[in-house]
Amino acid sequence: MLGFISATDSENNREYVGIDTKEDILLKFHAVVKGDGMHILPTLANKKKYYMVEGLPAIRNTIDLNNGGRLSAQVKSMFCGYIADEANAIIAAHKLRTSFIQHLQ
Repeated sequence: MLGFISATDSENNREYVGIDTKEDILLKFHAVVKGDGMHILPTLANKKKYYMVEGLPAIRNTIDLNNGGRLSAQVKSMFCGYIADEANAIIAAHKLRTSFIQHLQ
C-alpha cells in the first residue's frame, strides 16, 4: 500500500483523519488503479479509518461516451440488482419483525 511520511514525522500508526487530503486521494487512487480489484467502501463518519474490499471484479467503462455520456448497460443492470437486493432485504426484515411481534403476543 502506498503511504507518505514527511521529513518531520515518523510512521506511528496515524489515523486516517490525520492524513493529508492529497495523500488520501493518491492512496485510494493507487488501490483502485493498481489492478488488484480493490474497492473502497464509503468512509465512516468518524473518519478514523476506511475499509477496502478486494477480489470483486472491477467495473470498467461505467460511462458510455458513445451514448451521450450515459451510464453503461452493465452499470444500470448492477444498480437494478442492488435495488432488488435492498427490496428483498426490507421484505425479509419486515416478515421477521412481524413474526417476532406475533410470537410475543
